[in-house]
Amino acid sequence: MNFVGISEFEPSHQGLDFLFRPPLIPGIYGIELSILGSNWITYTPILLIITTLWQMQHLSERWTTKARAMFVIPAFLLLPSVRYWGQLQLLDVPVAGMYILIIHLLIKSDENTESKSDAIILGLCSGLIFLTKYVYVYLIGICVWLAIKDKNIRRSKLFFSGWVIITLPFLVYHLIKYGDPLEALTPQSSFALGGLTQTLGEYSFEKWWIDYNLEITGIGIFASLIGIVVLFFRDCSQFVSVLVIGTPFVIIHGLILDFGTPRYQIPFFALSIVLISSTLPIRNLSNSSDYNKIKTLLGTFGITVLLFFSMIHVGTLEEEKGRYDILQTLMDDRMQFYLNSSEMFPDEEYTLTSKYIPIALHTGKYTARYLYTSDSLTDSLESSEINYALTSNYYPYRSWEKDFKPFFGNQIVEPVDHYQDSNGLSVLWEKGDEPWSNYTINFDTNGTIYGNMLELKPNEVASFAYNQTIFFVKSELNQTIEYSIMHYIERTLDENLGNCDFVDISGYCNTNDLDVVNQYEHILYIWTI
Repeated sequence: MNFVGISEFEPSHQGLDFLFRPPLIPGIYGIELSILGSNWITYTPILLIITTLWQMQHLSERWTTKARAMFVIPAFLLLPSVRYWGQLQLLDVPVAGMYILIIHLLIKSDENTESKSDAIILGLCSGLIFLTKYVYVYLIGICVWLAIKDKNIRRSKLFFSGWVIITLPFLVYHLIKYGDPLEALTPQSSFALGGLTQTLGEYSFEKWWIDYNLEITGIGIFASLIGIVVLFFRDCSQFVSVLVIGTPFVIIHGLILDFGTPRYQIPFFALSIVLISSTLPIRNLSNSSDYNKIKTLLGTFGITVLLFFSMIHVGTLEEEKGRYDILQTLMDDRMQFYLNSSEMFPDEEYTLTSKYIPIALHTGKYTARYLYTSDSLTDSLESSEINYALTSNYYPYRSWEKDFKPFFGNQIVEPVDHYQDSNGLSVLWEKGDEPWSNYTINFDTNGTIYGNMLELKPNEVASFAYNQTIFFVKSELNQTIEYSIMHYIERTLDENLGNCDFVDISGYCNTNDLDVVNQYEHILYIWTI
């Protein structure tokens, strides 16, 4: 809508404007909106999924008959990830078609290494997929592979020139606006590099493999492995081309990136399905009886597997419909919870939240995402001019948000507001010095310390200095600290303080004993002044 002037609202993403997002598919969507004068995209996603299916069938026809190649279409369309995400205006299904196209173009270029046009077109399409999803910038490495394979740089230069031609406007725009042609890649690249040395998310290779197995199934994975072996004996050069494109995908999405969903794997699902369809070529041999039997067996096996796991996915349609009927209600509740929470956000200022995109799109408010670090809230606030952050215990995008203890003990933030309903609770935090920001641990305890907050469970002890002023909140054992937030926000320090007897739920008091023992069936949260 921004491209065609229908909307002036630009949801910020990671501190950059909407052109920070890959521009190709939104630009195509913008053309439909402009032509039809609508505010809803209808036809372009259908066209894109048709082109993806055609690319899969076209590559499959290289490795089997045209009739058998048709079976890859229902097999792909019936994948749960394609059924769900393919109907939305997301990029993964179009990228799958482009991914298959690039494999096909690399094979074609390898077959005719003297063709300038094949190498340039391969570069152009590699640039297009980069402008569709930035993670595919790694495909520029094809120019290195071509130089190694050819033992000269002729084809490599042609490929690179094609890539530059298609990406140059994008690179120049970011160079002029941000001073760095690859500025848009900074968040993804820093996250990817960080994932090499530390765990930044929760999407492990194990989860990647589980998602792959659920979509392709065990028999499908076995058949795709047979397909890659068949391809090796059929044409070793084509086998290598598939590995050159496929191996980096598995390494990046399965091993390096700590964030993912099944839809990110859709291009690899498409490749696996095409490999299942592969069989041996027709050969006119004098003694070809055994060869033809093996060829027929492999072809029949591949088609049987495609039909088998397609039927498996057909069998889940009713179950999936019921599941998504429930999920739709749940997702609506979650979204409404965060929209209600966003009413606390200050006007004309950015607020950190893990739901930064949907909140911005629904409300037009300024939002930003948390950094992927070991202390996301603190690092995100200290590395920016943003003063507010939202955390929640109701289906947060980042699991660390559920543990509020480090936030209440964080010396650079204070809770200023909260939203609560039957589902959960959200807290709005503001950056600034707390009254106990110079807090030091000058006491002994067997309790647990979170920054400048002490947690004492029943029978745990803290040894304070005599007449130490503290603020405490007493919480039920089965209740987490965020539900005591009103006692914390509404605290008032009086001049005349009594001794600490912990009769009240919260308050300031002075210690008159060296040892404070939690003798209650409650949890005591204590801050010292």
